[in-house]
Amino acid sequence: MKASSTPPTHSVLRLQRLLRPLLLPFGALWGLVMDVRLRLYQGGALPSQGTQAPCLSVGNISWGGTGKTPVCAHILTWAVRQGLTPALLTRGYGAHPPRLPFVVEPDSQAVQAGDEPLLLSRMAQKAKVLVDPDRCRGAEMAERRFLADLIVLDDGFQHHALKRDLDLVLLTAEDLERDWGRVFPSGTWREGLSALGRAHAFLIKVEPREFEYLGPRLADRLGPYGCPVFSFTLASKRLASLKTGRTAPDLGGAPYVLMTAVADPQSVEASARALLGYEPRERFFFPDHHPFSATDLREVGRAAEALDQAVILVTPKDSVKIERMAVDNVWSLVPDLALGPRLWSEDPFDIWLEKALARVPAEREAATRTSEE
Repeated sequence: MKASSTPPTHSVLRLQRLLRPLLLPFGALWGLVMDVRLRLYQGGALPSQGTQAPCLSVGNISWGGTGKTPVCAHILTWAVRQGLTPALLTRGYGAHPPRLPFVVEPDSQAVQAGDEPLLLSRMAQKAKVLVDPDRCRGAEMAERRFLADLIVLDDGFQHHALKRDLDLVLLTAEDLERDWGRVFPSGTWREGLSALGRAHAFLIKVEPREFEYLGPRLADRLGPYGCPVFSFTLASKRLASLKTGRTAPDLGGAPYVLMTAVADPQSVEASARALLGYEPRERFFFPDHHPFSATDLREVGRAAEALDQAVILVTPKDSVKIERMAVDNVWSLVPDLALGPRLWSEDPFDIWLEKALARVPAEREAATRTSEE
C-alpha cells in the first residue's frame, strides 16, 4: 500500500466541511439514534451488566487522536502504585487473537494483540490487558482469574453493555472550537452534546498556554456540566533504537523521515520537531492502526537511503508492529505524559481520581436504595 503524505481523515474532513449544509440533518439523525440506543440500555431493553470492582471508562466524544492510550497507561501505572490490581479491557482494534478473551503479555505478537493493547501491556507491565470485543466477558475473566480490583474500559464512552462508575471523556482543542457539537457524518462527533452530561471529568490534550487561551471557551461549553477539567500534554524528550533499545536525547542532527500510522500524525510531527529542532525530510503517513508490511518498510527504507541515509522515526505504537523486521536506522519517539493546568478541581488529577474511586461503594449503595424505592 502506498503511503499518503496526508492522513486519510483529512480528505474526509474537507469533504465534510464542503457538504456540511447537506449533512447536518443526517448528523442530527445519528445523534438521535445514539440517544435512543442509550435509553434502551438505561431502561433495560438492551442488556448491561456491572462489575464488582470499580469500573472507569476512558473514551472520546469524537474520533481518535485524543491521547487515550497514554492516559490509560497513566491510570494503570497509578493504580499499581496504589497497590491495586488493575485490568484494562479493550476490543483490540485490528487484533487477531487466537482466543477470547486474550490476555496480552509484553512479548505477545502485535498481529494477535493489536498495537495499542501490546503497547499498554509494556507501559504498565504489572497491570492486566485483555482483548475481547465482548467487554463483559473480559471483565468476568479479569475479576475471576486475576482478582482485578479496578476495571479500566478503553474507548468505552459509547459502550453501555458494561456499566461503569466513572466516565473520563477526552477532548481536543478542535472538539471545543471548530468541531463543537458536529455529529457524524457532518462532523467528527460520535454523539450529540447531551452525551457530555454523562461525563465525570474531562481531559484535554492541550499545551498549558493554549489551555489558558481556551479558558472562556471551557467556561462556556464545559462549565454547565459541573465536572472538573484537566489538561495534559505528550512530549518526547528522548529516542529509543528499535534494534538495540539504546536511548538518546536526539539524532545528533541527522536527517530523518517520519513514518507513522496514528490518528493524529500532525501531533507526532510536532513532537519530533520540538525534540529535534528541525523538520523531517519526508513524511509517510499511513491510516491509523495500519499493519505495516515488509513492503512498506522497504519503500520507506529506500526513501531514507536516498535522503543522505536518513533515520526512520516512528512512534511506540508503530514500533511494536515493526520491531521484528526493523532495520538498523529505525528510532522511536518516547513520549511522556505530563498533567497540566486544571479547572473546577482543587485536587490534581491523581488525587481527584483516588477520591472519586473511594466514593464508588457509597454511590452504588445509594443508587441501589433509590432503584428499590
